[in-house]
Amino acid sequence: IGRITSLYGTEQDPTKLQGLPGHLANSVAAGRPLELFASLSTTRNYLDVETAARIAVTHGRRKDLSSTLLRNICATQNVSIAEMLTLARQLSGRRVPVRQLALERAANSRIETSYQDEVTSISRITLAEGMAKLVREARLRLSAPAANHYPKMKSA
Repeated sequence: IGRITSLYGTEQDPTKLQGLPGHLANSVAAGRPLELFASLSTTRNYLDVETAARIAVTHGRRKDLSSTLLRNICATQNVSIAEMLTLARQLSGRRVPVRQLALERAANSRIETSYQDEVTSISRITLAEGMAKLVREARLRLSAPAANHYPKMKSA
């Protein structure tokens, strides 16, 4: 049984009203303020979808599945919104303006696993690498003609 933390990735629908990494990448790419509804100290555990898949597959392929396993599939560290803004500033070379709207007290989400040793050999995409990828995709999407802002999903 796997509990997956806050996922992000380039195939995420950019029009959905959730997902700080995607919204932050869009703000950086468009040069627009980031609209926040939570405190800068709010923490989450962001994990890119590719790393999450590798971790899940690794756990699923274990040979000793004689009993039920429960695992948090998560990044190695939790980050605050303030830390995400610092990362965005480092990636873009400029401060990301923030508009705090209807500030709500969001519960912090601090997730970790006691089983990191089971997945230490898995290559991981760092948050900085993942955010850089999101920003590149957002810039490409914004520079594309209006009809191509979001590619259609491939049918199975």
